[in-house]
This record gives sequence, structure tokens and C-alpha cells, in this order.
Amino acid sequence: MNKIIYIIIATVVSILTLASCDREIVSFEKEDNNGTNVTELEGTLSLASLNISVNVEGVDVSTRSSVDVSSYIVAIYEEGSNTPVKYWKYSDMPELFAIKVGSYRVDAYSHEPDDAEWEKPYFYATQDFDVKKDEVTELATLVCTMKSIKVSVLHSDELKELLHDDVVVEVTVNNKGSLQFKKDETRHGHFKPDTGEANIIIAKFSGTVDGQNVTKEQSFSGVKAGEHRVIQYSLVSNPGDNIGEGGTPNISIEIDATCEMVNEDVTVNPGKEDGIDDFPVDPDPTNPGEGGDEGDGDNDNPNAPTIVGTNFAGSSFDINTPLTIPGEGCDLIVTLNAPKGLANVEVTIDSEKLSKEILEAVGLTDKFDLAYPGAYEEGLNGLGFATGAEVIGKTELLFNITDFTPLLGIYGAGTHNFIIKVIDSEGVSVLKTLILVTE
Repeated sequence: MNKIIYIIIATVVSILTLASCDREIVSFEKEDNNGTNVTELEGTLSLASLNISVNVEGVDVSTRSSVDVSSYIVAIYEEGSNTPVKYWKYSDMPELFAIKVGSYRVDAYSHEPDDAEWEKPYFYATQDFDVKKDEVTELATLVCTMKSIKVSVLHSDELKELLHDDVVVEVTVNNKGSLQFKKDETRHGHFKPDTGEANIIIAKFSGTVDGQNVTKEQSFSGVKAGEHRVIQYSLVSNPGDNIGEGGTPNISIEIDATCEMVNEDVTVNPGKEDGIDDFPVDPDPTNPGEGGDEGDGDNDNPNAPTIVGTNFAGSSFDINTPLTIPGEGCDLIVTLNAPKGLANVEVTIDSEKLSKEILEAVGLTDKFDLAYPGAYEEGLNGLGFATGAEVIGKTELLFNITDFTPLLGIYGAGTHNFIIKVIDSEGVSVLKTLILVTE
């Protein structure tokens, strides 16, 4: 009886093969007790059904048009294995693949990434599937997203005027691959992450600034795979800023860097590439609704919303600087201002220790909107957060994290990112990341 079934399956597969000159059947083989190869054909995978899309800067782009995925790698793995059963270039895939019954995953990726490389983003997607006896399994579209860490380096206009040609910023991720950004570098660097959530960027500035040798090394933690980070250097002081005794100017130059995240929810202009304007600037910052991206809060619009650190253990603080939280917690308040009235206050908690499950145990989640808290209103109110009508339309709101801080150290040392996005009634937005560290 089994022999008859195998003959029927083989006949059906042969008919499907003849229907297209491009189709290919690849079968598993195993050895019987006599050492003879015996074909094991128990299911068929339809690779003709597999399409790949690429999500570029939050926009899903069809593979059949502007993005060439012909060289992408498609690999089949048995469940729990990292050794592929079979892999192909996307353009060389067979339409049918004979495969034994079981649980599998299919990966699609752009290339094997190096630790650091210029203008070569790593895109990846995966999908689980099951193969059943005598059935043809079809696959859904794989949407590949960027998994490398994208880095741009900028200098403020004031600082740029003082830079000499020897200025270079060496960027290293996770103490592995590094790239050197010269002062006029416009390319993006792409770095291979160690984890999906907690990578570290180290930026070392060195060179001559207005005739002086300047070095500055800074690290930025909590960087996620797939993020675009813009490191921007600014002038803190220059020789004319401070006058010493006897009217002699001080000669020290200080610079500082910020590391802002760019995604589809926030606009940071990293400069133009040749022939491409990836970040169009609205000609009228007071009217972002026509022809431009949403505001980032740091422009000349006096009515743009702002996010300001107002109370950390009794003192104001720079929200761009990581804060170390004591084990017992402390006062921590951020002031949200929106002259045109608040419409949304979206918060994402990205923590090395507080998983979504842990947050849900105290009535929270890792992503919420204080204006529309839904099922999480009671939990948010219990921790001192304003919600709903206490938020919508307000021109000033205290984002009070004080009652939350004692929870951060319960699960040990780690970094906790509060990504805060404020949107006003006219759609203008600002996004800041409050980085809290427990030891």
C-alpha cells in the first residue's frame, strides 16, 4: 500500500514538473539498513508562493518594482537548527521542493553582514511553517526589515567652521567593527548588532579644532538592532566664550555629542546624499501639514512641543544624559509642554530587565498612550501617571516617574529607556529618550 502511495505522489509531482520548464523538485534521501539510498518524499514546499518585500525607513516596498532582491539568500532550517537544510539565491529558487514532514523556518536576508561596513544595510525576515504529509505547503510574503545599526555623524554649523581636515570620528559598536567618519563624510555606516535590544555605540572624536588638538570619547547604550542613530557634535565653548584674569581669553575648546534615534516616527535631518534628499524639510516650520515631515520640536517654531527634564533627586537635568537611579528610587519628573495643546503622549518602555510580561503584572505594558490609555488606565493612575482628560488639550503636563523608579532596580542592574513622543493638536511632534541606569 505504501508503495502505491509513493507511486501516486511521484506521478503528481512529475505532472507539476512538466507544467513548467522552470520548476525543480529536490528530494530528501536516506539510507536503509542495507546502505541503499531510498527517496523519502512526504510533503512538498511551494517556493513559487514565496515573495519578498523590503521595509525601507518604515515603507513597505514591493520586490517586483524598485528594490532588487534577486541576490537575497533564502534558507530552510529544521525547527531548532541553525544549519540549513537547503539555501538558494532568491533568483535561483526552484518552484517546488520535496521535503519530509516536520516543523521548519525559512529565512530571507540580504547578505552575510560584516561587523562594520559602509552603505550596506543588512535586511532580514523569518517565517515558521509546517510540512504535512502529501500536501503542498505555501509560504506567505516575507517582509525584510533592517537589522543592522545605521549610524550617521554630523557637526553643527558653528563647530563645522572650526574643524580642520584631520578631524575624524571613529565609531565602534560593541567593541567590534569600527568605521572612521571624516569631517565631510556623508555616507552611513552599518554595524552588526550583538543583541536585538542592548548594543553600545562608542564615538571617539579627534583632530584639530580652531588650532587646538581636541579628543572626546562618549558611549551610548541601549541601542537596538535596526535603529538609525545620528551622532551630532556641537560646540560647548570656544576661545572667545570665557575671559580669564587680565582680559586674557581662555583657550580651551569643548565639544559634546548627542545620539538621536531616527525612524518613521521622528525626523532628524542627517544631510543629503548625492542626488537624494532623504529628509525633506518643510519650507514653513509653523505649518508642517503641507509638503514636509512632522516636526522634531527642535526648530524655530515657538509653538512646537518640548520635553524637558525638571526634577531628578531635587534638581533639573539634561534629558539627553543617562541617569543612574538609586536602588530605593528617587524623585524623577519630566515636563511636557505643548502650547497648542496635547493630543497624544506615546511612551515606549525598552528595558533590559522589565519585560512586557513583568510590566503587565503591575497593570502596564511596554507601549501606551497617556491620552488614550485603554485597559491600562488603572495601572498608570496607580503609578502616578495622568491619563485621558487630564492629558488631552493640556499645554503643560508633568510626566512623573517617581513612583516607578523603585521598580527599576528589583531585577538587577540594567538600562531602561523611556521613549517619549509628544504630539500636539496640530500634529507637530517631539521625541526624546530618557535613559535610566540601575546598578
